[in-house]
Amino acid sequence: MATVSTIPSHDPIVAELLVTSVLALFWSSYIIHIIHRSYDYGRFSLFAFELIGLLILFTLFLVGAAISSVCFS
Repeated sequence: MATVSTIPSHDPIVAELLVTSVLALFWSSYIIHIIHRSYDYGRFSLFAFELIGLLILFTLFLVGAAISSVCFS
């Protein structure tokens, strides 16, 4: 007799893409706030900080898209 698992199976890459999307939403709202600010936040308002955050998000999206295109093709 076969055992049926009640735990739903999912691909971890779907969770990674979902987390990356949520991080991108929070990051974009933070950057919009920084752009429209009326005072300086110090290091967190530097242009380099914004570029590093965008590079991290871009890398996460790129890896997620590459893995999902291999898994689901």
